[in-house]
Amino acid sequence: MIEKWFCDWAPSERWPHYTRANAGEVLATPATPLGQTYSWENAMLQGWRDGYVRTGNIAEGEMAQVRPEAVGFFGGYFYINLSNVRMQGVRNPALTVEQLDMAFFGDHPDVPPYEPHPDDDRPDLVDDINAHTGWIMTLNEWPELDQGREETIALRANRPDISSTSSSELLARIREIQPLHHSGFTLHCLTSSGSGLAPGLLFAVGEAIGDPTIPMKVLAGLGSVDSAEPSFVLWDISRKVRN
Repeated sequence: MIEKWFCDWAPSERWPHYTRANAGEVLATPATPLGQTYSWENAMLQGWRDGYVRTGNIAEGEMAQVRPEAVGFFGGYFYINLSNVRMQGVRNPALTVEQLDMAFFGDHPDVPPYEPHPDDDRPDLVDDINAHTGWIMTLNEWPELDQGREETIALRANRPDISSTSSSELLARIREIQPLHHSGFTLHCLTSSGSGLAPGLLFAVGEAIGDPTIPMKVLAGLGSVDSAEPSFVLWDISRKVRN
């Protein structure tokens, strides 16, 4: 790339593969300089890295403290780093890269084949990975997640009137909430990476007994999913429009 956007990153030598698969849907247009440097580089990506470490798939210090290589920004566009995502399949004895790719990207045509790196093999991490998997499988309550939800609700409820807020007050406000971007994205990483475990296991069971619909039958009735709330609201709106 001869011409570069002034916020562009240098591609990682350790983690060289990037993809727009699963990234273009999240950030379809180029990131704004403020959004990239404030939200992503100095908050959410720190949380993303910390989440990877807590899953056991990435070792402490294996990713950079500044601009953690969970993603990359090139030409202003947001890319997911495919190389370190795949460590969930490479280092976890219960998964393969092929299974991880299918769960994360589906059959997206732009996903390149896995190319091993000498540092990918980390048997010293297996105990931590297995411990995290066991934690997911036995978890009934997650106070940390409940606390994060309450903090987010309180943040929105206490949002000031922007029209009457001074520039210095706005600056103080965004600095105040930056740590919540960090902690929130750690939780996002843990929930999103762990959410495929149960469907994957149930799919294996269903496949073994000749019923591939088992995952949907078992999981479809689960409620209390915060991210599903907009769907219910849209349904109510659609009924009002129809009537």
